[in-house]
Amino acid sequence: LWFSVPVKNVGNALYNFNWKVFVKITLPPYYGLKSIDLSNVFLNGHFANEFNPAPAFPAGAIIASECSSGTTILQAGQTVTITRAGARYISLPAPGTLPPSVTLQMILDLNAAAPQDKHTLYVADLLGAGVKISTAGAGAVTNSVAVNDPSVGSADADWPATTKHTFNQPNIYGPQCTTNTATSVSPPQDTSDGAGRSITDLGMHMPAPKATSPVDPTAQPTNPQGMVYSVGELGYIHTGVDVVNSQTASHGVPWRTIRLQPDTTSAGSTTLPDWALLDLFFTPITPAVSDTPFIYPGNSTNSFVNVGGKVNLNNAIFPFVNGSGVPLLSRNQPLEALLLGASPDGTSSFSLSQADTVINNIGNRTLASGEAALPGINTNFLYTAGQVAQFKGVSDSGEASEALVREIAARGAIRGNVFSVYSIGQALKQDKSGAIHVLAARRTQKVFERVMSPGKVVLLPVSSRELQP
Repeated sequence: LWFSVPVKNVGNALYNFNWKVFVKITLPPYYGLKSIDLSNVFLNGHFANEFNPAPAFPAGAIIASECSSGTTILQAGQTVTITRAGARYISLPAPGTLPPSVTLQMILDLNAAAPQDKHTLYVADLLGAGVKISTAGAGAVTNSVAVNDPSVGSADADWPATTKHTFNQPNIYGPQCTTNTATSVSPPQDTSDGAGRSITDLGMHMPAPKATSPVDPTAQPTNPQGMVYSVGELGYIHTGVDVVNSQTASHGVPWRTIRLQPDTTSAGSTTLPDWALLDLFFTPITPAVSDTPFIYPGNSTNSFVNVGGKVNLNNAIFPFVNGSGVPLLSRNQPLEALLLGASPDGTSSFSLSQADTVINNIGNRTLASGEAALPGINTNFLYTAGQVAQFKGVSDSGEASEALVREIAARGAIRGNVFSVYSIGQALKQDKSGAIHVLAARRTQKVFERVMSPGKVVLLPVSSRELQP
């Protein structure tokens, strides 16, 4: 807020002043939108009773002359300051001093005909008590109230005062501007970047709309079918938004998302981890025929014969373990194929040695540092694909490493419907002394697929071959 120096009226004891309100808006670079037109956004507000009468807030659509950029088009990754001037002078009683603080309520709305509906962004809740802003004195700009997580802001207490005004500066001041600061003990547990354990905005991500790229309209579409491709994308859902009582002192916790990382809190061994949610959802596996080339590259557009399956993450073969419980037999090659096409951080790719290290950690159930295994769970088997988040080298390098969980969840499973049965047949002869002699032997491998038939499970033979010694 900005207030002019009060000027005494001619002919009475009242003083007049003017005012402006400033609103800073940022469109995150990976929020699924290339740009927005702020001329379609209505700014509305209300001052509470520190003034008598209260200043009339000039509600209306944002116009170019109010934008610091000179245009109402806000591109992805850009920030603009909106300046809305007061509609008229307001009178103050003698001696013409401003109140020590003012209470402001304000919203940005995409639907002027039905304000405060599902299209409303509450800058300061019109339904609440409002945000109290200390006046900096006449002719000066007040200190800002700020929160820098776009998903947090529906409660009055989400907008605490900062120590300065932050317009034309990074939005990093104030207790609700926690991006890239030290991790907080406030629940829910934060999702950090792994380097200095600082809170990040990596979870502020929305998939691009169907057949578009997030920023460049000429680029190859990043979401050609407009689908969720992995249940691991649940990790983008914010968990710090809700508050106990939005009209008092309670507030949201910025930059908290569903955590697909090891739980390193003291309650980690007794509370259900976020990654357990991944077992409750699945992604589409039977697209329309016209979509097949996008979902299953290499397939015919009118054939599903060669649709690939998922890789079984339970690669260790039990009960073949050594005295320490380490598996002696493991099927590593399918997991190598999965991880060699995956990224540990969303940018780089695994080498074979890096993939094998992670595979061994999964197979040996080597927990990440600080992770406490849930009690009562048989560690010989994985029960959900999200369980890999517990293990060393998967997602213990911060929020960026959750990219690996997304890829594993998209292509991995914890059980398989196709399996092999090996058999050995021998022709034996016993001599007069009782010794057994093998006259001939034959080894075979048969592959079966487990399918559902009405009312029962059926094992269908897929192939058979004779194995040579």
